[in-house]
Amino acid sequence: MLKKLTVGCLRMFIFITRILFAIKCRYIGRNIDYTEPYEVLLSQKSIIRWGDGETKLLLYYGGIPYQKKSIKLSISLIKVLLSTSQNIVLFFPKNIINQKRYFEYKDVILWGPTQCVWNIFYNGDQVSDAMAFRRENKTRGELFEYIFNKREVSIVVSKQASDLLLLPAIPSFHIQIPEKNSFECIDVISQKIKKRLDEIISFDGLSSEKKIVLISMGPATKILIIDLCKLNYCAHFQFIDVGHMFDHGEE
Repeated sequence: MLKKLTVGCLRMFIFITRILFAIKCRYIGRNIDYTEPYEVLLSQKSIIRWGDGETKLLLYYGGIPYQKKSIKLSISLIKVLLSTSQNIVLFFPKNIINQKRYFEYKDVILWGPTQCVWNIFYNGDQVSDAMAFRRENKTRGELFEYIFNKREVSIVVSKQASDLLLLPAIPSFHIQIPEKNSFECIDVISQKIKKRLDEIISFDGLSSEKKIVLISMGPATKILIIDLCKLNYCAHFQFIDVGHMFDHGEE
């Protein structure tokens, strides 16, 4: 009974949000101009990836193993969804949000709210696939070949310097973050990144081709990229949210 009630409530929520926000969303400048991940890389626009973990923290109904929930984080994630930056493209799990019906209760609980978020803020528009960097995705090899063979990766932000050994080419600089709850020290991490970015700009000068910065610090990555682009660093660098790529090799 509880399962049927939960599923019913989620479906009703999806239906209501489609009606209430359809008109509203048409007035929000949405950063979803591209549908193919490779096209986004070629455009040199920065990439933010959204999944079930971000949705849970946004709605404040549970934390995730590596990031505790907080009101401040929820508000910051709302700002990510409302961003109108033309230098950022937001990726959603494409196969999940295109589901018309969930047959498993656990799938409704896990992905139903994320589908709701997509409907609220993007009104069902096509998006780039957040799963593109996962190991089992056939596009992963093409994306990594372009990133490491045809572009310069200047900075990697992750938990361990040894993470760099997993990459086809060693970047010039690594910034270490905590094992958990990176959002709580995002200001300190941001200062370290900005210092290094300023040094690169000062030393190398400006170039028509942006240097790449790979960031793996959970939901805090999304807020960090938004903040860096507000300071116009997106004019010189392409920030890529690589999710859990260094945590367990799944992405």
